[in-house]
Amino acid sequence: MLHRHGAESVKRALFTDGDVHRARYRRPLLLTGIDVGVIRPDLAERLLPLRLERPRIRRTEAELWAEFEEALPVILGSLLDLTVKVRAAETETPTDLRMADFAHLCAQLDSATGLGALAAYLASLDDLNDEVIEGDLLAQTVLKHAEDVAPGSEQRMTSTEWLHHLSRLYSGDERRPLPKGWPTTGKVLSDRLMRLQPTLAARGVLIDSGRTQEGRYLEMARPAAAPPEYEQPETP
Repeated sequence: MLHRHGAESVKRALFTDGDVHRARYRRPLLLTGIDVGVIRPDLAERLLPLRLERPRIRRTEAELWAEFEEALPVILGSLLDLTVKVRAAETETPTDLRMADFAHLCAQLDSATGLGALAAYLASLDDLNDEVIEGDLLAQTVLKHAEDVAPGSEQRMTSTEWLHHLSRLYSGDERRPLPKGWPTTGKVLSDRLMRLQPTLAARGVLIDSGRTQEGRYLEMARPAAAPPEYEQPETP
């Protein structure tokens, strides 16, 4: 049985009664690759990238596991001690991150150790936003348009009007052809911009939609001031 937070197993608690026992679990998904290609913004918000370095010395599995088993008691003991300190820490965390629980855990770790985990996590999200933008010509065009928008102002148009405007902006004076995958209708453009919303917001461009008596519209705005950055807490 699928569960919105992972998976769930439903079985009889005992063979002699009719009670039902539920076992729920969540499992992270590990993705590996030398070149993972273009990352979609909704996936980027859920990623914790780890870039591995090529080992200088190769060892056999037998040697590796033997050394690991020897160090395992110290590793587990240290993790348990750290868990007690981290769970006891009280701290404030950003409220605009999709992986809020992980961000809160990073902030607790920083409060207990001063490690700088949350700042490193935010920096990794910023790098992922750069990768999303580099692989999405529509996002690049929207940011190019936003360069001429004054901070604190907003612009409203229908999705079809935005499509014509952004298409002309991309084509430029040379009238270069639109790339493969470019939105073909206002509805497609609206859906694409909603998916790009977190990435564009991280670059100071807010996308919203609404309705007036004249019909539906898309709104593009630039905040007057950037939100305050996370400050590293002092180690107690």
